[in-house]
Amino acid sequence: MHPRYRLGYIIAEDPSSYQIPTIEPVHIWNSSNKDIVSLRKNLLRQWIFASIELWTVIFLISTIYFGSGSNPSKYTDNLDVNIIDYDGDLAGYYFTNAFRQTASGNSTLHWCYKDSSDFNHNVDDTQDEVQNGKVWAAVVLRADTTRLINQSFAALANTTTTLISPFISTLPILVIYGDGRNTFTVNTYVLPPIRSAIAKASAQYGQYLRSTLIHNLSSSANSANNYTQQLFNTFQIGSLLVDPLSASYQNIHPGSPLV
Repeated sequence: MHPRYRLGYIIAEDPSSYQIPTIEPVHIWNSSNKDIVSLRKNLLRQWIFASIELWTVIFLISTIYFGSGSNPSKYTDNLDVNIIDYDGDLAGYYFTNAFRQTASGNSTLHWCYKDSSDFNHNVDDTQDEVQNGKVWAAVVLRADTTRLINQSFAALANTTTTLISPFISTLPILVIYGDGRNTFTVNTYVLPPIRSAIAKASAQYGQYLRSTLIHNLSSSANSANNYTQQLFNTFQIGSLLVDPLSASYQNIHPGSPLV
């Protein structure tokens, strides 16, 4: 073989013979490296500033929230609530009488009984005083409530067809309020007494209606078929017997939970 093409051997060293260098981790809190020291100071400075800003925000929110829970007389001399009876009949009697029997729960809350003519006999106009801040809420009994209930009871005693409640789409009582004025005051001092008065009115009127229904059914069930239909219709309009003066609530100015 020609010397130029002679094969040679390369002896490789064993990799395990090399020592693996030991790298110590850099600790940000006790390192003396200038870059690390600068980074540490910057982080501490930002942490202090962020903490101050966070506690300042917490303090301001707490002040606003707990301040709103103090005596509402600080915000107004009177928490006035309009009570308007558009019905002017038996349901209206139970409606207004229940509010007269229900304590306001706070010396600054007052029921203001208004006539429907003060609002041009228009339910939609009652929200203007709430919107303008003249009153904190308005409780309205809609017109023809008694007439619609009486029609249902008359039909229940005489009809052979299926009945439905006259208040499926529109409930007889409308409560208009705006908790954006002060959420704590509205939900603590204004709405609870309103709910209590409405519950009392509905319970008293419902008791009267149940007594009337029993009397009407006992005098009109002249056949087995008629009695069966009456019983079925009683279940159909059962809400009138349990809660005849149910209410819907319209919040015209929603507020933040912390306002």
